[in-house]
Amino acid sequence: MQFVKAFALFGLLSISNFAVAGEHSEKLSKCLTSSITPEDQTALVRWIFGAVANHPDVADIANLTPAKWDEISKNGAFVFEKLIADKCASESRSAIINDGMAGYKSAFETLGSTAVGGLMTDPAVAKAMEDLQKYLSEEKLMKALMTGTPQSN
Repeated sequence: MQFVKAFALFGLLSISNFAVAGEHSEKLSKCLTSSITPEDQTALVRWIFGAVANHPDVADIANLTPAKWDEISKNGAFVFEKLIADKCASESRSAIINDGMAGYKSAFETLGSTAVGGLMTDPAVAKAMEDLQKYLSEEKLMKALMTGTPQSN
């Protein structure tokens, strides 16, 4: 069980490395995304953000205390257990047996994408991301796109 639990966590962390899903993994993906509540989605988004916030390159801007990280981890674990052991137990078993770990990973990537998608579509996040354009040189970008040549200063 430790292996399955660790792999489920790994699956959410490697959202960009999509695996090929089989029929049973697709059923698991559908079960996971239809069973997750808004509160569950928030717990997963907080867990993903917290996990990334532990990276040394961004830890200084996250201000995540060990106690807070422990709370976030407990909430994330509760959601994983609820989805795997309760809501989607049959689909989880079927996905592993029939599609293997790659298919199981694919289902959890779908869940992670769903959780992160909600984060990225939030109006406050979208507004914050727009701040990047304040510092971009539209002229420099257009010249590079039109000419294909470096636009170094």
